[in-house]
Amino acid sequence: MSRKLEKYIENQPQYPDGFQYKTPILVSDSKGFTLRNACKEKEFPLESWSKSGATTEVLVDLIKSRIEKSIKRHQHVIIYLWSGTCDLTKKEGRFIKLKSHSKQSIQTIEEQYNRAINIVSKYQNAEIKFIDCPLLSISNWNKYKGHKNPETYKVEDFLVTKQIQELNYKIYQLNSKLTKTSVKNALVTQLQQQHKLTIGIKNAKKHIQLTRSKYSIARDRSSDRLLLLLLSGIETNPGPRRPRFPCTICQKACKLESIACDDCDKWTHRNCIGMSTTEFSNLGKSEDTWTCPSCSKPNNSSTKVYFIPSGDDSKHSSLNISTNPLLLDSISDSSIPSTS
Repeated sequence: MSRKLEKYIENQPQYPDGFQYKTPILVSDSKGFTLRNACKEKEFPLESWSKSGATTEVLVDLIKSRIEKSIKRHQHVIIYLWSGTCDLTKKEGRFIKLKSHSKQSIQTIEEQYNRAINIVSKYQNAEIKFIDCPLLSISNWNKYKGHKNPETYKVEDFLVTKQIQELNYKIYQLNSKLTKTSVKNALVTQLQQQHKLTIGIKNAKKHIQLTRSKYSIARDRSSDRLLLLLLSGIETNPGPRRPRFPCTICQKACKLESIACDDCDKWTHRNCIGMSTTEFSNLGKSEDTWTCPSCSKPNNSSTKVYFIPSGDDSKHSSLNISTNPLLLDSISDSSIPSTS
């Protein structure tokens, strides 16, 4: 990365001008957990609906069950559906393999994408956008898991790459019909020898890969900001003033580590209900529940906010970003898939 580009990124405001009136929500399989765990919570808050090992059908069911309440809570939402990995591969013990050698998996995913469009189109204050499926290597994943002959999966590597390329082309077509710009995640998850982040950025010798959180994370601020500019998809055009959400216990605005009840849609501060930071971070990953102080119902809601900047809401964006792939350490092997 050139010094000129680094200086340009450093001079960008941390919070975009204006304030956000559309709330982005990431709907994904375990890739969503990888992003959430990698984010610097104080700087890259996000709202995500993630489920490990979920196929596209399961994620569309999740959208159908939650979209109405999310609109009631946020007024206007943009859903970013990021799936495909768990539709194209399947687990066999510790290892994974290609689910189908035909185009059946692609057709099934496309059917579910169209179903998601039909669900979201029923709501005036909701939009949907599809994110490219990242490239993956079945042989490298199985090698990482201890397979004695991972090279036997090289043919499946070739086939799954072809399927992902075909799927991403269909995603591009769907986004075009929806008049949405495609988030070309596949461009930033290429193999290392291609040496590029995305079109127009030269000499970037690190490649980006979305892997499991077991790998160490290179949290270079310049790279984080670059990805924020390129891939966040956040919209901060002027709009109506966002309402504040008072805590059900202390009545103060929920701007820091707060969680919403899926039943009554009321917000509560984490510390007001005595929830530890570990419990807060694990919401959505485990079956643990918490009791809403407003409706007194047990809850497994993972709808939360990590941080909203203080000050006048008309001058700062709530920056509830949900599509920020972060720069991870460069790995010598090919991309490792995110599986359940």
